[in-house]
Amino acid sequence: MTILTTMRTKLTLLLLIGINLLLNSGCEKVVVKSELNLRNDKYYTVNSNTPYTGRIVSYHENGQLSESGNYIDGIIEGSFVTYYENGQIRLSQSYKDGKPDGLKEQYHGNGQLMSSTNFKDGNMDGLSEGYYENGQISSSVHYIDDKRVGLNEYYHENGLLKYSGNHIDGKPVGLLEWYYENGQLESSQNYKTGELDGLSKFYYENGQLKSSRNYKDGKEDGFTKKFYRNGKLNSLESYKDGKLDGVTILNDDKNSVSILQSYTNGHLVSEKTVPYK
Repeated sequence: MTILTTMRTKLTLLLLIGINLLLNSGCEKVVVKSELNLRNDKYYTVNSNTPYTGRIVSYHENGQLSESGNYIDGIIEGSFVTYYENGQIRLSQSYKDGKPDGLKEQYHGNGQLMSSTNFKDGNMDGLSEGYYENGQISSSVHYIDDKRVGLNEYYHENGLLKYSGNHIDGKPVGLLEWYYENGQLESSQNYKTGELDGLSKFYYENGQLKSSRNYKDGKEDGFTKKFYRNGKLNSLESYKDGKLDGVTILNDDKNSVSILQSYTNGHLVSEKTVPYK
């Protein structure tokens, strides 16, 4: 370490101490976090058995404020803010009795809003929205008591829909759809009280069907069809209660031969290769 670097370090420390003394000369008590002890989830001043009440701050190595929060009896209360090294706000959060309560906002390094979420008594409650660095919305999710409810949507950075689905009490219900970045449907799945139930379909980016599967109470039940990218059948499988049961047909990618397999309760019983028909 050079003499110049040492002098700069000392000056920075003196500046921080001076700021701390200046802040404490007013009505509000302010202490740098490194000067406190954390015991049993509460902050205390050194050699004190009384939980700290006042503002706690910390700084980046470049001297910029890193975080600032108000504490009562050692527990965070009210506004809590963190900052990037360039001084931009990184996070702004409101607390009540040590729990998130109210609006929480996070920001990208360029100052654009990253997310906005409402809290109540420590749980997400209300609308939560996310944003890309370019300002484009990335998600819109509704919560009640930390559980997803109603219509939830996610978006690609180009603004096109990525996901759409309804939730009740935190569980997906009805039709859920995912989309590729080019707008093509990627998958459609049906849910019943949080479990796959009914027909699910998956697609290639060009819109060609990749597979179709049937579910009952969260398990594959019925026929599952899989296709090559050119649209030709890859396989036909029969399921019962989540296990292969019945005849399975496997076709090679040139559709020259087929493998016929017979399953019972998930166990392979027989197999033979035949010319493709």
